Amino acid sequence: MHTHIKDPAAFFLALGGMHDARFHVRVNQSDETLMIDVDDIYLNFLDLPEYPGKQNSTFTFFDVENICLDFAVEDSINCRIYDITIKSEKDSCRDTLIMSISPGGQLAFDFSTVRRD
Repeated sequence: MHTHIKDPAAFFLALGGMHDARFHVRVNQSDETLMIDVDDIYLNFLDLPEYPGKQNSTFTFFDVENICLDFAVEDSINCRIYDITIKSEKDSCRDTLIMSISPGGQLAFDFSTVRRD
């Protein structure tokens, strides 16, 4: 099931920035998409009453530009999401995703829309 995320900033904030979730990034340059596969979008709530159970998801970002990847690729299997922030410009149809990565690093890019699969 595909779900278009109308307010990405509010969506990722409500998930606690998906703190501690493992992830995998795939880029398709020919159609300007970037996919982030996440092992459990609710992991931030583990051991809390509001934890609904494990839920993996793929987020597909469209019209992706200005990808900045700053973390050691050889350590990617041990990387987790520390936080996700979405910055929006008032007069722009584009947003910027900034993912802080634990144990260190960052992924950032501009996009127009995002879908959850």
